[in-house]
Amino acid sequence: MLMDTLQKIENIEELILPSMIGNKLIKRIVATQMFTNPFAGEKLHIMIVGNVASGKSTLGLEVLDILPNSSYCGKKTTPVGLIEKLISSNGSILIFDELDKVDKEVREQLLECMQSGHISYDKFQYHRRHQAKVNILALCNPKGYTLSEDMNLLSQVNFGLPLLSRFHMVLPIYQIDPSYYPEIAVKMLTKQQDDERKEKLRRYITAVKKQIPYIEIDENITRNVGVYIEELKLSSPMSEIISPRAIEGMISFIKANARMNLKTKADMEDFTEVKNIYDKIFY
Repeated sequence: MLMDTLQKIENIEELILPSMIGNKLIKRIVATQMFTNPFAGEKLHIMIVGNVASGKSTLGLEVLDILPNSSYCGKKTTPVGLIEKLISSNGSILIFDELDKVDKEVREQLLECMQSGHISYDKFQYHRRHQAKVNILALCNPKGYTLSEDMNLLSQVNFGLPLLSRFHMVLPIYQIDPSYYPEIAVKMLTKQQDDERKEKLRRYITAVKKQIPYIEIDENITRNVGVYIEELKLSSPMSEIISPRAIEGMISFIKANARMNLKTKADMEDFTEVKNIYDKIFY
């Protein structure tokens, strides 16, 4: 356990975008991604698919406000602009909004970064290659702009398998039920309260990642991950995107979960917590 220099924030997802009601699992996953350390080889790429006005863009901007060195891209991003954003996000998260609307060349650049942790480009007749160890939080609309709970999620996303399979999680986010509106109104914060909330999270995440840059994980847990991912490949409706990369993603999630809980070594409790989340996503 971490020395008594930090007090653990319990249920941290409740402090992330308090006015977003009914999407606790999504916020829990996004919170965990913010505790990853790409410099330590922790890859965790996430795609969130949702209708217009589902709150996904607001959630992306929330990450941008909280997480140091994170960057934000949108549908007008150019190849040069993406390179700049990836380099400036090195070691952090790049939030890519409206990924379904960007040019093919930009998506191919993003794929290179997700594959290798580097970005290549030509400048002044020289070929350059920069480190870009960045985790991606991609936000997009479904085909036809309306997400159906009765259809396979992957069939509703307008991406080819080469890009889609690079994401360790593809998550649906649905519009908030109007019955939650009174509760949303209660959770609306003043600007001062909101700034204080974000600053608290920013300081906490920064301190935790600084004090626990690396997480130990033993062979028994990684073996359990391999067995579990094998089961998902055989039985999940989302088996198309499950490959050996899914093992990498789950191990990264477990390490980030341990770090979020102020541990220096992941244990079976972390594995169980993450497995329960994966069960909800992939089944």
